[in-house]
Amino acid sequence: MENEKIKIYTEIGFGNSTFINTEKEYPDGHEERVPGFIKMDFEGVYLRIWFGRRVIIISTINGFKTQIKNRSNFKALIGIQGHCI
Repeated sequence: MENEKIKIYTEIGFGNSTFINTEKEYPDGHEERVPGFIKMDFEGVYLRIWFGRRVIIISTINGFKTQIKNRSNFKALIGIQGHCI
């Protein structure tokens, strides 16, 4: 577990509880969302658009992908992905 890092996703845009917020994703699977930025080692950027139940993600790490969610929402976000320093 020592080599597993906490993943960080800072998102800027509309649809989350605040205009700028950061999600920490822990190795054990639980997540924590906090307002603002958290210092991180940068890995990539992404654009995430959630319209209704469909989510479109364009990422420098994972390329293009789509998802279908169980709930309906609208979000338009630019994200920075990395891990805790």
